[in-house]
Amino acid sequence: GYVVLSVLDSATNLTTTDSVLVQVNTVSPTLSLSLNNFQNITLNTTLFNGTNYFTSCGISFPPVKLVKQTTGANNNSTYLVDWGDGSTVQVLGSNWPANGLLKAYSSPGFYIITVTVISTNGCTATTSIGYFQGSTPAGGIVPPGNATLCLPDSLAIPISGTSNNVPGTTYTITVSDSSSPVTFVHPNIGNSYVHYFQFPSCGFTVGQFANAFKMDMVITNPCGSALSSLSP
Repeated sequence: GYVVLSVLDSATNLTTTDSVLVQVNTVSPTLSLSLNNFQNITLNTTLFNGTNYFTSCGISFPPVKLVKQTTGANNNSTYLVDWGDGSTVQVLGSNWPANGLLKAYSSPGFYIITVTVISTNGCTATTSIGYFQGSTPAGGIVPPGNATLCLPDSLAIPISGTSNNVPGTTYTITVSDSSSPVTFVHPNIGNSYVHYFQFPSCGFTVGQFANAFKMDMVITNPCGSALSSLSP
């Protein structure tokens, strides 16, 4: 449309008028993303630590396909893709494959994929999605053997079988002595967990066991979880 400016000179009572053409971009692009597998089937999603991740779970990981839906953008729009592993690509809309943009990740892990679309009218939109490539986590807590403590004191509980878990896997350890759960994030788990016992197990019950404590470790990533328990 046009913007018209009129100026009245009070001394001469004359009016000067000027106009300028203003183009208003009324449609901004919107962008939604999903990930397909090599069979063009949308991957399942899992909520993990507040983020939804498309998941590829197993021991081998074929390339995935990034699928986009946009409005307010055309084939001449530009897409800037950050794959979340340090690599980026710029794609013209007309060159984006119908089945999705192909990407192979070299190792298991958590990735945040970010795409920015730049329309020919100069408007932009940015959207991010999560992708997890890995397998169900493993590991467990091991009985420490006969231990005699003069309370209050600390006891180191051995942890094993966690070395192959994907970085970002979480370990939540709970002891039934009214202490608060603690959480570790792989690879910061170590070979043992040191728990501080303030008082004996008198008055506590675990199943049919009286005067006893129980320790649980829940290991979780977007592909699933594992539970390890240490009972009396």
